[in-house]
Amino acid sequence: VVVNTGITEVQSLAFATMTALESVQLPSSLIYHQGGTFGYDTTISNISLPYGTNALNTFDFGESGSIGMFTQCQNLETFWMPDTVMSAGWGTFTNLDFFGVQTKLKNVRLSQNLQELSVDMFSSNQSLGFIEIPKSVKIIGSTALSECGSLKIKLNEGLERIEFWAFNDTSLGSLILPSTLKYIGNDAFV
Repeated sequence: VVVNTGITEVQSLAFATMTALESVQLPSSLIYHQGGTFGYDTTISNISLPYGTNALNTFDFGESGSIGMFTQCQNLETFWMPDTVMSAGWGTFTNLDFFGVQTKLKNVRLSQNLQELSVDMFSSNQSLGFIEIPKSVKIIGSTALSECGSLKIKLNEGLERIEFWAFNDTSLGSLILPSTLKYIGNDAFV
């Protein structure tokens, strides 16, 4: 799919649940995504967000739950986040693993202006091998990197909070905590 230049906004769930979508080319004019844009796209393997994108939003169903922008994108292996992104909503890349199907997400480059790893941002992504948390990130949210198997992570100076269960059921090996860290929540590394 090629989205034409001039489009500045994509609405909620615009490409969600598409089963034959493999690649999306978005224009540089695009700056805003409503929630869950690509959630449950089981075949998408290539997507580049244009420089200027400022947020990766979540679609909220209320009591029924929500869908992160790339929730359960089973074939997405690599993701490069433009430095214009400052926020990413709940469960942006979460793998819900309802049916024992794992996502293939292995490589992620985060925005150097991202402020927080949101709740469940990468939860249950067993293929994720390494992630570097930029200096701009102040908070690693609850269960942000839980159930990620064996993960190598680099925490940079600037990080202030690690919330409860942030790394629950994730094998980290060795980890150096930054001197800027002020708070570690209950069971953050259990």
